[in-house]
Amino acid sequence: TFTDSNVSASDYVAGHFELKPTDEHRAHENYNTAPLLVYGGYDTTGTNPFISSLKVPLDVNNPTGTNITPVTTMVTAMIDANLSEEEAITKVKIMLGLPDDTDLGADPIDEANPNLDLYKSAIQIHKTLETLSAVKTGTDKKAVISDLYANLAVQLKDGPADINLSSVIDNVI
Repeated sequence: TFTDSNVSASDYVAGHFELKPTDEHRAHENYNTAPLLVYGGYDTTGTNPFISSLKVPLDVNNPTGTNITPVTTMVTAMIDANLSEEEAITKVKIMLGLPDDTDLGADPIDEANPNLDLYKSAIQIHKTLETLSAVKTGTDKKAVISDLYANLAVQLKDGPADINLSSVIDNVI
């Protein structure tokens, strides 16, 4: 749950932001385990409101930055479903048909090193969940999408080794 004592930031250029935790934040018992959470604002086009929330496990040993995408949110949902980070990453790569050497935490639209397959996967997850959430009228879309991530994670966790996104979605709906 977010409170005024949590570290927060607003984006300042093309979705980039910088969190500056204090020593008090770093001393908190959950500092090394709580995921980073992004919500609100606009999508990468800057024109459509972003109604979901995205997560990524906090990597305190990564001084260069952390990317928060629908793919990292799926990994986080898998971890929340009691898989190790390694197991979650492997299952998500299989589900999305990504090569073993894909860095799911990379910036898929980094101009210097774009990964179009990772970008397509992020868009596929986001648009699929956004579309599914539209079916539930009169409800909190952010909560619905969060529930869909959790349901996908359970299906993916318990599914066959070669499961793909389409079969996971079929089981959720």
